[in-house]
Amino acid sequence: GLAFAIGLLVSLLLASCAATDPQPFEPGAAPWRAGEIQRYQVTDLNGQLAGSAEMTITPSVRSDNPAGWLLARTVSAVNESESNTLELTATGYRPRLTEMMRRFGTSEQRTEAAYAGSQVNITLTTAQEITTYQQVNVTSDVRDERSLLYIVRTLPLAEGYVTRINSFLPVVGKQERLTVSVVGQADVTVPAGSFPAWEVRLESPDKRTTTAWIGRDAPYPVVKFIDGRSKA
Repeated sequence: GLAFAIGLLVSLLLASCAATDPQPFEPGAAPWRAGEIQRYQVTDLNGQLAGSAEMTITPSVRSDNPAGWLLARTVSAVNESESNTLELTATGYRPRLTEMMRRFGTSEQRTEAAYAGSQVNITLTTAQEITTYQQVNVTSDVRDERSLLYIVRTLPLAEGYVTRINSFLPVVGKQERLTVSVVGQADVTVPAGSFPAWEVRLESPDKRTTTAWIGRDAPYPVVKFIDGRSKA
C-alpha cells in the first residue's frame, strides 16, 4: 500500500511537471485579415478612462519583404501619445524595421531600429534633437516586444499551454526571455461585447507580467490586456 502510494505520488508529480514544460515556440498562420483595426479604451490604475488606443495591420509595401505585415499602434492620452510602426516578416513575424514616436506636449522623442540577423541598429533622437546610435547583439529568433500580442494570437493556445519567446524593446535596448502561459478560460465583457477568451500571461525574468485575454474563436482578437510596464 505504501509503495503504491509513493508510486502514485511520483506519477502525479511527473504528470504535473510535464503539463507545465514549455512547448516549442512555433507561431502559426495569421488569423487576422489585412486591414484589421482594433480599438481600445485605456484605463489607469484606478480604472478611470485615461485615453484610447488603436492597432491596425496591413500588408507590407516594402519590396524586400514580400507578403510581410505592417503593424501600426497608437496610444493617446492627455498631453502625450505614442505611435509605433513595425515591419514584420510573413512567416514567424520577425521584426525588420521598427519606428516609435513619443510626444509629450510639444516635444517628441523618436526611436528607429533596424534588425539584421543577430544585430539591431538603433537610432534615438531626443526631445532636444540630439541623435545617438547604438548596436545591440540579440539572438536571431528575437521578436519585437510591441508585436507580441499579435504573435500570441497565432499560437496554439490551450489549457496548460506554456512556451517561451525572446523579446526585445529598442527604446530599452535589452533582450528578455518571456514565459507565455495560459492561465485558463474566462468570459470577458468589454465595450465591444462579451467574449469567451483565454487568459494569457507574458512574464519577464524580473516578474513583470502582461496579462492578455485572447478570444477563443477566430480571428482570436486581443479582447483586453493589462500592460506589464505601464499597468494601463
